[in-house]
Amino acid sequence: MVHHQGAVISRDIQRPPLHEVCMCRGHLLIEDVPGTGKTVLAKAIARSLGCSFRRIQFTPDLLPSDVTGLSIYNQKTREFEFRQGPVFANVVLVDEVNRAMPRSLLEPVLHQKGNHDFGSANLCQQIALEAMRDGSYGKHLELLKTEYRKKRDFMLASLSRHMPKGIHWTHPHGGLYIWLTLPASIDTSRSSRMFLESLNHHVLYVPGDYCFQPDESGQIPRNHLRLSFGQVAIENIDDGIQRLASVIQTLTPNAHRQSPAVAEARR
Repeated sequence: MVHHQGAVISRDIQRPPLHEVCMCRGHLLIEDVPGTGKTVLAKAIARSLGCSFRRIQFTPDLLPSDVTGLSIYNQKTREFEFRQGPVFANVVLVDEVNRAMPRSLLEPVLHQKGNHDFGSANLCQQIALEAMRDGSYGKHLELLKTEYRKKRDFMLASLSRHMPKGIHWTHPHGGLYIWLTLPASIDTSRSSRMFLESLNHHVLYVPGDYCFQPDESGQIPRNHLRLSFGQVAIENIDDGIQRLASVIQTLTPNAHRQSPAVAEARR
């Protein structure tokens, strides 16, 4: 036994190169029966290095916010304040890993965490900071811009090929969306025939009325929709636009498909 910073530690547990692991920002797995000083050891290592220490106990009801932290509304300042979770400490002891959340529940809980904490400070922002510092973020950003530009241009070309006359769309210089304006007679809202028919053709769009505030008379335009080229594979874009155009064609039987040159002139 050895006395270290007020803690008594078994020499059997001291065998791994603990300080070397910490200096390399690595991870160390310590397995032993309860009551052998594993937590005390981790605390002692943190004290010897002058580091902060936090403990995470893995239980079946552990949530992501219990690890990364969460945003809390301060009624005095009327602002959201981020309360850091234990993962932000220099030395983090993850205890009882065998009691962690089942893998089948992990992804849904993470999605729910993202919905509740959208835009707040979290571990991902710390990772992004490191990526900015070493230059990998800039390289990845250029790759994304190139790939999304290809998808945008491909979707614009597909719209020109397949959309009937009377349909207008934007030519975005940023973002992941293209905004379509249909004839006023076509309702694109979620309860409309247009939306239901599109779903039957395996096409999903964002109804444009979600993006408007009512005017002075309480009216909202319902002849717009938003398409995303962010998630869809480029090889599926043309087929999806063709199916969407066929739905619009059934709702405007007198419309005719326009040529790419005419479509370009009308935008």
